[in-house]
Amino acid sequence: PLLSQRSQRRSNLGGEEELLSDVELAWMLSRKEKEYESYLQKEHYARQYVKPESTSNHQKSQQQQQNRLHRFRLFALRGGDNSEANVELTTTPPTPTPKVITPLWRALFAEALGTFFIVFWGTGAVLASVTTQALQGLWQIAVVWAIAVTV
Repeated sequence: PLLSQRSQRRSNLGGEEELLSDVELAWMLSRKEKEYESYLQKEHYARQYVKPESTSNHQKSQQQQQNRLHRFRLFALRGGDNSEANVELTTTPPTPTPKVITPLWRALFAEALGTFFIVFWGTGAVLASVTTQALQGLWQIAVVWAIAVTV
């Protein structure tokens, strides 16, 4: 299928070519498919798009060649063998959550996680100081706790 061909290229503003992603290809193909169906419903065909503006043979042959290329692109979307193109783009609708609640939950989670780490570090520092008998009183434990929490 056309989506699996990673050789599709496009030119960006700098003139360099880059690979199209599968999503971009699917979007382009679905857009072309809709245009093709609308042309068929209106009974317009690719050969009607190019109108000869001059009578020179060279320009007529160029216009006919462009006409053939345009027709080829339109029919290539169908797969070339009368098969339907299975190009579908689906988008999931956004969840109907208010925008105020989500940042609030993030802030609450960050505060809870930060508090856990502060208590964890402070308790570890006090426990290490008490088990080595480096601290004698409550005020020394409070100083170690404050230093650990500050760090």
